[in-house]
Amino acid sequence: MSSWSYALTNKGRQLQAKAQAGAQLVYTRMAVGSGTLSGQSLESMTALIAPIKDLNITRLKRPAGATRALIGATLTNQDVTTGFYLREIGIFATDPDDGEILYMYANSGATADYIAPQGDGVIEKALNMNVFVGSAANITANIDESLVYATQQDLADAIAGIQINDATTTQKGITQLSSATDSTSEAMAATPKAVKAAYDRANAAFTSASDGKGKVRDAITGVKGTVADADGDGIPTFDELAAGVKTIPAGYTADATAAAGDIRAGKSAYKNGVKENGSLVTQATGAQTVTPGPSDIVKGAGIYDGAITIKGVPVNPDALLVGNTVAGTPGRMPNRSAENNHMPGLESTVWPGDRVFIRPPNGYFNGATWVTAPVPGLTPGNLREGVDVLGIVGTLQEGKKFYKQDISIPAYGKVDFDINIGFNWSVVLLIANSEDWDGGISSFYLRHPEGSLSTGMLYNGNLTNPTLTGIHLYYSNGNNTTKGIIVYAYGR
Repeated sequence: MSSWSYALTNKGRQLQAKAQAGAQLVYTRMAVGSGTLSGQSLESMTALIAPIKDLNITRLKRPAGATRALIGATLTNQDVTTGFYLREIGIFATDPDDGEILYMYANSGATADYIAPQGDGVIEKALNMNVFVGSAANITANIDESLVYATQQDLADAIAGIQINDATTTQKGITQLSSATDSTSEAMAATPKAVKAAYDRANAAFTSASDGKGKVRDAITGVKGTVADADGDGIPTFDELAAGVKTIPAGYTADATAAAGDIRAGKSAYKNGVKENGSLVTQATGAQTVTPGPSDIVKGAGIYDGAITIKGVPVNPDALLVGNTVAGTPGRMPNRSAENNHMPGLESTVWPGDRVFIRPPNGYFNGATWVTAPVPGLTPGNLREGVDVLGIVGTLQEGKKFYKQDISIPAYGKVDFDINIGFNWSVVLLIANSEDWDGGISSFYLRHPEGSLSTGMLYNGNLTNPTLTGIHLYYSNGNNTTKGIIVYAYGR
């Protein structure tokens, strides 16, 4: 640490005398240098030996009644390109007769501090000099306020003299912070947290109020009232809502159509100013499943508080008669009974000595339809006498061919048809099977296997022709009842 020796210069003493006589004492600047004394006295100095840098005066203090004043400046190594030893300090002032003079000089000799250049780090050093001013009344300094730096002592002195009272609603002062949002204190200030909490509540209240206003507006307009919106923001004021209530038509509920049976039991509504109590019962709560059955399922009128699932009905359309629809599925099974009461089978199989199988076509049969298979050889004459095949009893005798057929003749009718005996016959008998027969066979034709024809007349008689296999008959019945004949044929 430097140890300084300082004194007023001779020029400084002369200026001091003038100040005592009333002249203004103006300090202009402070300067620093690195000069070393070589026998000179401090009082005889008129300039720095080796000046380095001029400093602006930033502080001038003189306590009331004191004979000394503190003059200060701040030394930085800004713009210092070459380091130096801070050995000498000079304070300059303006003499009204001689101009600027060296008023006070100080030198630290061998105890000087080294001031490094700017590139070696930032140095900022406060230089304060106690200068004798005597009883001079008018002391000032050329101070550049933009360069004034407060020292720690300056701050301590300034703070020591400050006394701040608690703030009130009528004066400024110290205020305690608080995050409470329900306090009634007038001596505390709200923190941002408290402000945000209050803001959030206010915003929620505003939103709720806005929503409430909208609901009230919709309720008013829903009963044919009108609500103004003067500012056009879509949110009516309370005054506008109050005015809107007055616009609701008197007796508006006159067009209400709900009856007690339309309102849930236990609830009520007003209709034409009269309270209507609901009677619509709650039939079921919760989800339900309905499974279709063979008869109708009736769900009682009322409220069902839950989903109702109607089970699907899977239908095979090929198993459903055409023209019928079940659960939206139309049937595709053909109605065979409607097509033909004697439906030809697709194929047949005989188990000899057991049974006959006929495969019907696919489709619906109502029980009145027969499935047929052609069996032209299944005649009594082809079956041994006394053998019953599907209700046909054979007439064939061993060693002899025989044919028999009953023929019905309608009343007042005629019959013209061929009889295929199936073998060469030797005798044909035509016998009336009624005692009151008054019709007759008017003619008959014999058909030769090769197609040749012969004609003849026969009444209950016989005809022998060993080369013929068939007979063509034509006859009439003049009676009012059905008559019949029996045809017999014998093989040769």
